[in-house]
Amino acid sequence: MKISFHYNYPSFRIRESGRHKRLLQAIFSDYAKGSQVELSYVFTTRSDMLIINQEFLDHDYDTDVITFDYGEDGFVQSEIYIGVEAVRENAAEYGVSLSAEMRRVIVHAALHLVGFGDLTCEERAVMREKEEYYLNLYRDAL
Repeated sequence: MKISFHYNYPSFRIRESGRHKRLLQAIFSDYAKGSQVELSYVFTTRSDMLIINQEFLDHDYDTDVITFDYGEDGFVQSEIYIGVEAVRENAAEYGVSLSAEMRRVIVHAALHLVGFGDLTCEERAVMREKEEYYLNLYRDAL
């Protein structure tokens, strides 16, 4: 399993990157057994997120995370772009630390890659349950 973190945002770095990687490994071990996994997380600026949204998704707005899934059967390959400013704003809105909200977004993207959606109320409820499970795993065991 290859998991990398890249930074296109000044002065931002993930703390405890090894623990984050073990958390992601737990998700893929649970839902993508036997698959080869290559993930590239890119932490970037609001302007970069807007450009990516416009060029690739025809959206003209900012967002906290964009996931490009290049995988095929037995192979999970993805680039995940995370907008640091949007995550920081979400953290303030939800009354949590930046690191806690960043962890949730990292987990959220991984859960999408293993098949969990969030378009319907039912899907969102399952997604939140899975996020909480893995976030608790991070706090308790990793």
